[in-house]
Amino acid sequence: MSVTFTAATSTPDHYRIICSDGQERDPHTYATFADAEQALTRHYPCPNELCAQWEDAAITVVREAPELNLANANAAYVLDTLGYTDPEQQISGCCDAVNFLGRVLTALALAPADAGWPAMSMHGDDLRSTPLGLESSRNIDCGRRPGYLQDQLHHLHDLAQWAVLHGQPVVWA
Repeated sequence: MSVTFTAATSTPDHYRIICSDGQERDPHTYATFADAEQALTRHYPCPNELCAQWEDAAITVVREAPELNLANANAAYVLDTLGYTDPEQQISGCCDAVNFLGRVLTALALAPADAGWPAMSMHGDDLRSTPLGLESSRNIDCGRRPGYLQDQLHHLHDLAQWAVLHGQPVVWA
């Protein structure tokens, strides 16, 4: 599981045509859905056999907002550093871009250097899971490299600046 941070964009930046195999063979972008829909007629015949046979291309929405995807445990660590200590806020949330940028700048200024976390393996009995009958289960924690927190805060700084510039809140889920 993971958590993705991005700006809550309500409108697409542009549209593109994507073939059924996921390739973007049409290099153009279209300002409106109607323009992209009209361009679909020029898309055929496509060299992709499935597109040609089934006319199976799709129009995709493209948003240029930056995003950051973190594993749940790492996202909780970052959100805790940003002052979101309520577990409900560590699943999903929304914040005004200026407020979020302030939290990121504060964390960058005050958070101690991230020393990292070693990888480890824990067996079910180490996790006190024996009442559930999971004695043979294993949990792998891949750890976190030194400096991870600061790197992610810099990514979130870029995201927050973009959100402020575009007047969009920052969301995560």
